[in-house]
Amino acid sequence: MKRFLSLVTCLAILFTVFSGCGNGNENAGSNTSAASSTEGTSTSGKATDLTYWTYQDLHIQFMKDAAQRWNTAHPNEQINLKTESYPVDDMHS
Repeated sequence: MKRFLSLVTCLAILFTVFSGCGNGNENAGSNTSAASSTEGTSTSGKATDLTYWTYQDLHIQFMKDAAQRWNTAHPNEQINLKTESYPVDDMHS
């Protein structure tokens, strides 16, 4: 009985592990169509609002620069970055 349960458990684990392994060709067509439909909706001119909380001003400068580079590289998918700096004790309490 123990051997049977061990075998079933091992097979269940193997099935779970290998069920995520695929060649990716089956979903490739649906991913490209989903991306193109998302791309079509982002051309409406609306920018995505993002709020970034941090405890260090250096992080704010980095994220503002990253948002500016993103907006330059992706003119159809703009973001509005709002950064807020809090004291360390407020962030980690």
